[in-house]
Amino acid sequence: MIIGSIEFGFIKMISAIKMQTSSISNAIKLKDSQQIEIENIKMNARKDPNTKKQKVIDQLTRQSDRVEREIESYTSAFVDAKQMGQLLASIMDRYSGLELKRLQNSPFVPVEIPGIEEPWLYRHDLFLEMEGNYLDIMDYVRHVEGLPRKIQWQSLNFEVQDHPRGLLQVEVFTLSTSEEWIGT
Repeated sequence: MIIGSIEFGFIKMISAIKMQTSSISNAIKLKDSQQIEIENIKMNARKDPNTKKQKVIDQLTRQSDRVEREIESYTSAFVDAKQMGQLLASIMDRYSGLELKRLQNSPFVPVEIPGIEEPWLYRHDLFLEMEGNYLDIMDYVRHVEGLPRKIQWQSLNFEVQDHPRGLLQVEVFTLSTSEEWIGT
């Protein structure tokens, strides 16, 4: 029953990520085309300064800034990569029955977006291993899922060691526009 709801939640998260990636891709494409158009207009304006062209440049610059804010709003729904490790560990401190065994981050991975050459979006992965009783671990997972800023679950494995205690291994990730490493 719990595994089914975790699987359903995971499927919903994957669907949401795909929708957000598509929206980000479209916004980045628009921003890139606007940047190219701005540069072309600027080059032409140097040859023949013109008030009309300056207005177009200003308009495109405002549109480009708007698109950049949209991209930032998409990624702001996720926990900041620099804070993810510390956040997960601090939540675990609230549950006295849990013991952190391992917390390890991985290098960022650029998210490939079709039609975009330069990476604008980065995936930051984190591996977390903890020991505790099943109910404390489930409370911890529910707490993390209830955060206002999201962390995406890659995998979750619970192995009973000495009933009711077990080992939880979790791989999570977040998305950001920054290449900076996850803080642990």
